[in-house]
Amino acid sequence: MSERLEEIKEAIAHQLGLTNDWMDGTYLYYLTRSKSAFSVGTMTLDDFTEIDEELLEEIFNAIKPYFIELAERVEELEEERDEWKDTAQSYYMTNQELRERNKRYKQALEEINRLGWDSESFGGGYNFEGEIHAQAIKIAYEALEGSE
Repeated sequence: MSERLEEIKEAIAHQLGLTNDWMDGTYLYYLTRSKSAFSVGTMTLDDFTEIDEELLEEIFNAIKPYFIELAERVEELEEERDEWKDTAQSYYMTNQELRERNKRYKQALEEINRLGWDSESFGGGYNFEGEIHAQAIKIAYEALEGSE
């Protein structure tokens, strides 16, 4: 954060003409007394002071708390974003798992549906209803347990 604050301070210094890349021959001044002196006619050049590093520090120290507050809020929002990102990732993984499970269930149901429902499918000598039921149960359990 301090690096960013220095960048802000440097930008202000630049705008005030306190950096080496400012136009040559340009000076900025600030008024040191009340503006009402203009209307009275008592204003002189002595009422102006060239902008210097001291004024830069005063300006910067006045606005610095707001930048710090903003930076802290940005950090809070980034943490919150990361939490939401983790939540979204978790939901994505759960969704993927549910899709895979649904795919297994669908395959199991299709396999159960393909089971023969007549006694000839089991050679005639079996209790075909019991055998089909047992196979259907086995297929369903395999799907539930995640077996392919």
